[in-house]
Amino acid sequence: MNIGISVPFLAPESRYSEVLVYRSSIYVYDSGTIVYLLVDTINQKIYVMQSYSFYLNSDANLTSLYILSKKLVNMPEGFIYVILTVKPGACLIAVSTITTYPAITITDELDNTYQYLYPTFNPQLYSQFNLSK
Repeated sequence: MNIGISVPFLAPESRYSEVLVYRSSIYVYDSGTIVYLLVDTINQKIYVMQSYSFYLNSDANLTSLYILSKKLVNMPEGFIYVILTVKPGACLIAVSTITTYPAITITDELDNTYQYLYPTFNPQLYSQFNLSK
């Protein structure tokens, strides 16, 4: 039964703010994988979508991610939404450890969640966007 109640996970003022998550995980996005990124060109950081939400966008699905940039109308200055296919022979790695590399996550205005991609593990991606970190 759907009673039409939707409760956002984060308050609107928390959108696009980094949150530290202390966990150990490794996500590998192999060549040919389509990834959805938020690129912060000012702070030179790249975040990969780890989950999309139905809270504020009830029609969310994989197809809708192709037009998500049209719905993200309140991104901070310097942020861009990018859809990328991982190049042949390459991979993206989202690493988090409890001590050295904590997971850094952000949430967009539709409650989709992204994890920071450390440049140490993804130098080719940072150079692709001409980011120096």
